Amino acid sequence: MALERVSKKYCYPEIIVNPEVYWILQAVPPHDLVAPEPPAPPVYPYNPRLLPIYSWVGGGCLVLYLLLQSVSFLVWVSVLSGLSFLLLKVRFRFALDTYHAARAYAAAYEVRVAEYDKQLKQLFPAGKLWEYRLALLQQYLSTTKQPENLTPNDKRQVGNGTGTMFHKYLVECFGTAIHADKKVQVLHGSAYSISYYPDFVYQDQETGLCIDIEIDEPFDVRTNTPTHCVGKDDDRNRFFVENKWVVIRFTEEQVVNWPELCCKEIALTIFDITKVNYAVKEFVASLPQQKKWMEYEAKALAEKLHKQDLVVWE
Repeated sequence: MALERVSKKYCYPEIIVNPEVYWILQAVPPHDLVAPEPPAPPVYPYNPRLLPIYSWVGGGCLVLYLLLQSVSFLVWVSVLSGLSFLLLKVRFRFALDTYHAARAYAAAYEVRVAEYDKQLKQLFPAGKLWEYRLALLQQYLSTTKQPENLTPNDKRQVGNGTGTMFHKYLVECFGTAIHADKKVQVLHGSAYSISYYPDFVYQDQETGLCIDIEIDEPFDVRTNTPTHCVGKDDDRNRFFVENKWVVIRFTEEQVVNWPELCCKEIALTIFDITKVNYAVKEFVASLPQQKKWMEYEAKALAEKLHKQDLVVWE
């Protein structure tokens, strides 16, 4: 089974999962059943409307006959024109039959898939199938790049303002699986060390699933510099996904206004991948989506809020 929810492009919440996970969640043990081939979209063939063209051709031939008085020329042109017309019509009829056959196959495809799924479930009951997929998933996640504890040299304070509030909700929903004091090394050497610092980390010890949970704001409140604009976090996201993490990004507004629903998105993602069930996923409401911002939009918002602050201070 594939992940049930896919985040909309350029929208928050942004949920990024390695494609290999999708393959694992659809994997089945070796068997002799043959899955039906997906049908190609039926395309209605082009129907050549040649009668008007041949009317003009016939008129032109008659004019040439009257000018040249050549009966043989007129006969040959008429024969060739008739044959080409019949050939095109036959080709059209053949293409039309192929089109109807493709439509019939497409209509029966859902029935074929349902029958295939039925046979698959009889061969591999749900529990047995999940055991097989869980074993593949655990093997895949066993090589996940592990987070490390922060050291005094990192000099990073975690859990201020919005982060502190959201951390409380995360701990309430996911318990000891949530960490706010982790880093992931990118490069490490005797003279240098480069690391990424997730806002929060979800780490499941049983399955090995690690999730980088981020809170994005459009600009840095200290410098008014645009942050987390479209495309700016691609390299970072790619690093985590290639190292077998899941990345989930929320906006600061989402975390402030709907913290429980943000936790629901995390819980649903966890359940889709590992079947680990957290009660928060049963919340009825859904988290409102928000559009990711371009750099010019972040700058405009920073300037607007800066001007409002100046007015208040005046």
